[in-house]
Formats: sequence, structure tokens, C-alpha cells
Amino acid sequence: MAPRMSARTHRDLLAADRRLQLALAAAFLGRLPLGLVTVLLLFAVGSTGRSLGFAGVVSAAAVIGMAAGAPVQGRLLDRLALTRVVPCCAALQAVTLFALAGALEVAPAWTVVALSFAQGATVPALSPCVRLVLRHSADRAGPGPAYTLDAVVLEVVYLSGPALAAWDTVLVGPGPLLAGCAVLVVLVPPAFSAPRARPGWLLCSPNPPIGRCTVEVVFRPPTSGDRARWSASS
Repeated sequence: MAPRMSARTHRDLLAADRRLQLALAAAFLGRLPLGLVTVLLLFAVGSTGRSLGFAGVVSAAAVIGMAAGAPVQGRLLDRLALTRVVPCCAALQAVTLFALAGALEVAPAWTVVALSFAQGATVPALSPCVRLVLRHSADRAGPGPAYTLDAVVLEVVYLSGPALAAWDTVLVGPGPLLAGCAVLVVLVPPAFSAPRARPGWLLCSPNPPIGRCTVEVVFRPPTSGDRARWSASS
């Protein structure tokens, strides 16, 4: 029977593991654009004098882009190394966010919609990276408490993102806020996929033998030699 989880279990885990604290803080910052951008686009397009209907189309294009891009990125993660896919997607999303920040007032309508779709389609798959890091924080209770804390962080992102978008639009304007989201996208997701940023944090083989782990396999596709070692060790 799995051990019961309590608020104290989660609090103690968070207080005792500094790497978990840093991982969750980085996960919050890296996912914050998810909660900000779609709502921010409504305010940003509306501030240019275009219709509310067009603002809704632009925001919807971002959501459709995320839905269309996630399966493609998942397929790429199955075939290519994590260190190639996540930084590339992060860079592409940052470029489109910067382009959106500069194009909202001057670009044709179809260009704004296309850029919004492109930034949604290139949202980096940060959640799998975060879960891999949290898996190493598991203690006797297993990874469940760390995953629960991560779920709370994700809920905070989706709850606080729209409020931050509205408040910061009043304070600094939508353009600088889109640029700020681009900076977060450039800095945080690639850090989760950098081997030197977290050596020894991950259990990497698909079904790792008890007491054995390696870091290298997560950062490149497994080879026939890797599979042979896992079979021999199990």
C-alpha cells in the first residue's frame, strides 16, 4: 500500500531538498509564459485599436498552435536528443514572441495571426523535463510528493498568469511584457535540458535496474549498446 501523503510530507520534502526548491522555482518561471501569453495577446491586440473579435482570433491561434505543435514535438523527443529539441523550440518561440511584440501595431492581420500560431506551436515541452528532475528527488515515499508540488506550481501559473498579464499591461504595456516572456523562454527551458546544469539528477534508462542510474542516456537517443547493458543488468 502506498504511504499516505500529508501537507507535512510535502512541506518537509520541500524544506529538505534545495535542488527541489530550485527546480520548482525554475519550473514556475519557465511555465509562466503559458499562463501569460494567450491572455496578454487579447490586451495587446486590443490596445492597437483592432477589434475585440480579431484579438480573440489571435489568442485562439496561439492555443491552436500549442495543440498542433505538442504532438510534433513529442515525436521529435522520441527520435532526437532532449538537448536538441527543447533549446531549439525555446529559441523559435522566443523569436516569434519578439516578432509579435514588434509587429502588433504595424503588421497585417494575417501576419499577426501566423506569428501567434507559430509561438504556440513552438512552446517547449518543459513539463517532461521537470518531471525527470523531480523523479530524482524521490525518497521512501516515492516521487508522488514532488509531482504533487509540481502540479500546484502549474495551477499557480494558470491562476496568476492572467492577473499578471492584466496588471503588467497597465503598468508597462503589452510589448515589453511579450519581450519579457521571450527572455524567460530563452533562459529557463534550455537549463532543464543542459547536462552540466544538473549532473546526477536523473534516472535515465526506460526501466532502470534498482540502484543503478546513468545520466548520459537522457541526453541522446538510446543505442543498441545501451539496451544491451540494461538487459544484462536487469
